[in-house]
Amino acid sequence: MELLPEHLLLVRARRAYEWGRLRRALLGALPLALLIGPALALTPRVVPTIGLGATLVLAAVGLLWFGHGFPRAALLGVAAGALPLGLVLCSARLGHACAGSMCMEFCFGTSALGGAAAGAVIGSWAFEKRVSALLLLTASAFGLLTGAMGSTCVGLLGVVALAVGFGLGVAVQWIRSEVTS
Repeated sequence: MELLPEHLLLVRARRAYEWGRLRRALLGALPLALLIGPALALTPRVVPTIGLGATLVLAAVGLLWFGHGFPRAALLGVAAGALPLGLVLCSARLGHACAGSMCMEFCFGTSALGGAAAGAVIGSWAFEKRVSALLLLTASAFGLLTGAMGSTCVGLLGVVALAVGFGLGVAVQWIRSEVTS
């Protein structure tokens, strides 16, 4: 039996290690399909929802593979983004009558309110734990991507309302942390 040179053994070991990390990342991102499915079932705008969902899954795979604290920020972002996602999708389906601009105003406000709640959750975490700006941006990106899957039912204005509400929620938490410190 011939022994392989040390550098070949190291290359093989590294390749096996990275493939294992990638498989783990793919399995870790799989539960995001549980969010994408209901969003697709409840939204009239399927194409943007598929695009946002695919971006969310691919970004999750990348961050889970990369590690270094980013998976926790991404998980928090997805959990916080589930607030506006669920709020907007439920409000669009449960008991309000869409009559022209009235529906738009209701769903638009729901999107902004959900964004503010998600921003407050992420901002509170970021400023209490004093995380880096990069982790705050990661959690924010995942929160906005998740929430935007629901806000697309209103169109681009719904996503803008989500982002404005989100920014206000984070800003309020930043101000609170500055005043109390």
